[in-house]
Amino acid sequence: MPKTLLDSRNLSALAARAAAERGDATGFLVPVPDGGFRPVTYRAWFGEVTRLAAGLRNAGVRPRDRVLLMMETRYEWLVCDLAILSCGAWTVPVYPNLPSAQLGHPIADSGSRVAIVSRPELASRVLSAPGGRERLSALFLLDGPLAGDPGMPVHAVRPLLEEPAAPSTEELDALRVLRESIHPGDPATILYTSGTSSTPKGVVLSHGAILANGRSIEATFAFSDEDRYLSFLPLAHTFERTVTYSLLAAGVKIAYGHGTEAVARDAAEIRPTVMVGVPRLFERILASARERATARGPLVARIFRAAEAAAVRSGRRHGPVPRRPSGLRRFVPRACDLRWEYGFFGPLRRRFGGCLRYIVSGSAPLATRESLFFCGAGFPMLEGYGLTEAGPVVSVNTLDAWKPGSVGRVLHGGQMEARIAEDGEILVRSPSVMIGYWNLDRETRESLDGGWLHTGDLGVIDADGFIMITGRKKDMIVTSGGKNISPQPIEDILRESPYIQEAIVFGDQRPYLVALLVPDRDAIERDHGLSVARDPERARDLHALLRSEILRATSDLAPHERIRRFDILDTPPTIEAGTLTPTLKVRRTALAREHAARISALYESHLDAR
Repeated sequence: MPKTLLDSRNLSALAARAAAERGDATGFLVPVPDGGFRPVTYRAWFGEVTRLAAGLRNAGVRPRDRVLLMMETRYEWLVCDLAILSCGAWTVPVYPNLPSAQLGHPIADSGSRVAIVSRPELASRVLSAPGGRERLSALFLLDGPLAGDPGMPVHAVRPLLEEPAAPSTEELDALRVLRESIHPGDPATILYTSGTSSTPKGVVLSHGAILANGRSIEATFAFSDEDRYLSFLPLAHTFERTVTYSLLAAGVKIAYGHGTEAVARDAAEIRPTVMVGVPRLFERILASARERATARGPLVARIFRAAEAAAVRSGRRHGPVPRRPSGLRRFVPRACDLRWEYGFFGPLRRRFGGCLRYIVSGSAPLATRESLFFCGAGFPMLEGYGLTEAGPVVSVNTLDAWKPGSVGRVLHGGQMEARIAEDGEILVRSPSVMIGYWNLDRETRESLDGGWLHTGDLGVIDADGFIMITGRKKDMIVTSGGKNISPQPIEDILRESPYIQEAIVFGDQRPYLVALLVPDRDAIERDHGLSVARDPERARDLHALLRSEILRATSDLAPHERIRRFDILDTPPTIEAGTLTPTLKVRRTALAREHAARISALYESHLDAR
């Protein structure tokens, strides 16, 4: 008898075992339109999975077919994913924020013939994608009527989920046979990379790879059926999806919120014990807290700055174990100087339910200062590292093994290995590594050369086994003077300024580094009364402010790593413009192409940051 559900033969078998062993226990909390959540049992959930799988088979979905899944993070996403897998088909997740122009590639490259979408607007995007109507033969729509004639059969998903009658005995037998026929090494999904520097590649992960990564996550974190989890990151990203399967196997109650804008409200009601987020979420939380403090007047703003600095010091000393920061007594009246959990950041903690055991941050680098702040403020912040090709999680800090500035040690369980190549690239070996890139044999051979996954990330592993990411191999800048510079750490330092929302560094084959900046105009107006939109004559003042921020932030860098000149972008990179990926990573190559004239002009400009 397997000791964990993650030892199941495949993901469909995991779902069947969860329903059989847990039956009428609550496994999911699903939001209702008027607020609040309704409980869903494992038995009811698996019934929905089975009915939808039967509906997909009746529509012609067969083993090895690829099914496009475009849906917001919600309970039904997981139901649809497992229904697809139960047919022996492969899920091809795409982000719901992808514009039509970027949907043509995954549809054509994967050979998807069926698509499942959550609402008519997404259906219209899929159908208007290049080749969408020509390549797809059927569409499954969760909610709402579809306007116009799509030119193909449209199946309503909601009636299949809510239909009280079970599929026929013959259909159930067919699904059981299929479930038993799926081997661990069979493909489960094709996930398209962000495409920060090239056309997105389809990463093929097997059932066994996802289960192996889940086992490593489970071995690293002690989940239990007492835990509660609030899911809000995109399930189209393998990070959230694999974490979900790990939690499902452990019996954690999984709640799906009312959207990213309602995370704090949902958390206050769900009171999660575990959360997974991305740096931009935590950046917004901290920025919002600063803004509220500033709005209450200079004294409160001063107290908040002192408390923030104290929390950072506490995080540096004590790590992710919540401790009372020192240095508050002379700023906070004795009447307010209560125990730490009811202290200065108590309201912020209560906004997230007050029960968090830890938060895991992934997908992109989190500024060290912000990580230290959250740890010191009573939010145990654990930064990790991974990539889709690795299944995806490679390493993570834990409560008992934590080092600021690192992405932790490789996952427990003995299945994950990492080493550094001679050129500084991080190499990974694990059962969770991909089968390969779909339709890209040469790229697959290069990426899996020597039995190790070549991640494309640069880093070091210290004597204690902690991994530090230093940059991306493809992004490495080589100046005309022969200096090799990784731009990401410099960009991270610049973004730590409260007045710089985004920074993109350039300088390959040039004499020095330059940057394109997106200023945080709201923060600048709030703190400095400076609004160039209302008073264009003050553009010089804006440049002076940003120049001083650059000099302050980069003063400790080597001379060749400092930003010599910069320019200001009026609008930040966007997904629609093709300069931002669906996971909110900047497409450096696309920006360089779009702003080539601006970048060239910076090597003649007077806007010098020296």
